[in-house]
Amino acid sequence: MFTIDKQLFATITEYLKSAIPVESCGYLAGSGFEITAFFPVANRLNSSTAFSFELVEQFEAVRTIRAKGLELIGVVHSHPSGTAYPSQEDCKHADFSLVQLIVVPDQVPISYGLFHLADSTIAELDLNVH
Repeated sequence: MFTIDKQLFATITEYLKSAIPVESCGYLAGSGFEITAFFPVANRLNSSTAFSFELVEQFEAVRTIRAKGLELIGVVHSHPSGTAYPSQEDCKHADFSLVQLIVVPDQVPISYGLFHLADSTIAELDLNVH
């Protein structure tokens, strides 16, 4: 089971809300199954249905994660007009070594899901927000 502090989760969801109607994204970092840090990265597509990391910000985020001695655990992105489930585009472009946190930030309560995507398999993972 993955874990994340509720304050960090709130920070992430506020960032994702701020970009509506555009999908927003970033990296999740920490150690093992504990997510302890979030690194926002701009969506260079500026799209409401897809995202791609802005390359300079992506490089800087990964460099900072390594410099802090953290592990790159996953990718987070929003589905402002969808569900908290991987889309075909998400599956097509996923890095299979990272988990995917998908959030629908404007729902009350906020809808989210954590997934591992591999080939054509979608596995939902447990996330404890504490």
